[in-house]
Amino acid sequence: MSDRAPAIILVHGLLDSGLIWRPVLDVLGAAVVSGWIATDLAGMGSKCAAEGPFTLHRYADDVCAMIDRMSAQVVLVGHSMGTQIVELAAARRPKNVAGLLLLSPVPLGGVRRPLGVMRALAATGGDVEAQRKARRQLMGQPPDPSTLEFLTGLGREVKREVTEVLVRVWNEGVAEGRKPSVFDGPVLVATGDKDPFVTAAMSMNVSMRFPNASRIPVAGAGHWPQAERPQSVAKIISDFITSVSEGVGHNLPTAGRSGATLAGLPASDPISPR
Repeated sequence: MSDRAPAIILVHGLLDSGLIWRPVLDVLGAAVVSGWIATDLAGMGSKCAAEGPFTLHRYADDVCAMIDRMSAQVVLVGHSMGTQIVELAAARRPKNVAGLLLLSPVPLGGVRRPLGVMRALAATGGDVEAQRKARRQLMGQPPDPSTLEFLTGLGREVKREVTEVLVRVWNEGVAEGRKPSVFDGPVLVATGDKDPFVTAAMSMNVSMRFPNASRIPVAGAGHWPQAERPQSVAKIISDFITSVSEGVGHNLPTAGRSGATLAGLPASDPISPR
């Protein structure tokens, strides 16, 4: 096992991009996040023009390709649909993944809600006002206006044909999620206690599929804790990585001061303040 600190890969969810992690990375500071990767998934962010297929398995392949380029073990951090993706990637690369942090997790087996219920969300691609409304409803109440606008801006370029496919994809899930997870490393499930979508019951059901999982609430947060409560999520991520690192003989720096820049992120998947 390498004596280097594990690499960190952060995976966003529907309508977002790697920039969703910027508030947390600002809190942690450049000295901590140097070398972390916050990638954009195909069809979103800087990859809005990418062609399909848009599937959980395709995205997991993309994450596995990143893992394969690492010379150290990795910790995978996923949010919402991104939690489905990182679980699949961890199952494919169990010896390379030191831990999973699942933020606002969507069950890998799917939410399994009637398609009629999902229709409004599926139609948000290409409709900024619909995106703003959906985000407002899923944030902790009352939503902070600046955070709402930050979140809405992330999905402005996402096409409707992408959201229509992806809502169906994560709602249906995949077969691997309908049985206990094969990943037996440390898992932390963190959920906003004001999230009307990923409820405490859903979060518990997700955690129960793992043999080595724990749960933690994010006070005052809705579906996007990393944007709504970045200080709290920065501490959760930092503490989890430190715990995982100690378990495998690594030492990591502790969280930096608030307001640090994002310098040092890999040029291959950069995050830059806008």
